[in-house]
Amino acid sequence: MTRYMLRRLLQTVPVLFGVSLLAFAIMRVVPGDPVRLIAGPDAPESVVVRVRTELGLDRPLHVQYLSFLSRALHGDLGRSLRSRSPVAGEILSRFPATLELTTVSMIMAVLVGIPLGLVAAVRRSSWVDYLAMGASLSTLSMPIFWVAIVAIWLFSLQLGWLPVSGRAGPVWQWDGLRHIVLPAATLATTSVAIISRLTRSGMLDVLGREYVTTARAKGVPPLGVVGKHALANALIPVVTVVGLQYGFLLGGAVVTETIFAWPGVGRLAMTAILQRDYPVVQGCVLLVATVFVLINLLVDLLYGWLDPRIRYE
Repeated sequence: MTRYMLRRLLQTVPVLFGVSLLAFAIMRVVPGDPVRLIAGPDAPESVVVRVRTELGLDRPLHVQYLSFLSRALHGDLGRSLRSRSPVAGEILSRFPATLELTTVSMIMAVLVGIPLGLVAAVRRSSWVDYLAMGASLSTLSMPIFWVAIVAIWLFSLQLGWLPVSGRAGPVWQWDGLRHIVLPAATLATTSVAIISRLTRSGMLDVLGREYVTTARAKGVPPLGVVGKHALANALIPVVTVVGLQYGFLLGGAVVTETIFAWPGVGRLAMTAILQRDYPVVQGCVLLVATVFVLINLLVDLLYGWLDPRIRYE
């Protein structure tokens, strides 16, 4: 197990290197000059040159990248071009909000998606199955921004049940819980559809296996057959998708955080992109990539707990 973990951690090094290089390259080819944004469109050329030199943007691109990579290896992501504050500090101050939103969203997706897929599989070809899978397909086809707009219009403007935007505190406080329900539910819609459909497919496959048929022949109650013999084996591919979806939600909450004015890393990254704030964008991408890789490692380790036949070498 230890050797496996060390090998997987070493494999993350080239992945993170590639992510950092890609983020650096993409930001440099995006139209727009951050120096002009900082100095102002009417600033004289002498001021523009001075600002560019102070920010280190006059150096060759490979020198800028190696400098960024060297600092990142020591935990220093540089300073924001706009605020001149440390990028790591800005990201870490926003990361708890994103982590909270993503975690609550993933919990919602699991609590809704797995039971939905389970019921659809047990009641296969019934109206329950058609309704559940039809709802899943519909939510999977809806853009997140459209779901967010409809949710705000219905639950905030028309019914007045939930706040429109913002974060009011930790989720364990009532006001914080009310503020997170709409953005978390909006972010969870796609994951609910994916998890429910995969759970249904996995359950249908497992319910046709010989050991399930044998358990039924021995007189095991239906609840025991489904819960003890079928569900645990059907959840192995679901765990994979849940881990991947958690990573995707963590990096894909940009639209949701922007619409609901949620003060997270996604909204910070969007603002930095519009302002051409290279260090902040690179730092956000690197953080999300690191968390995503670590989540995948955790998912692999959970396989051994769900299926004792799996061995790590």
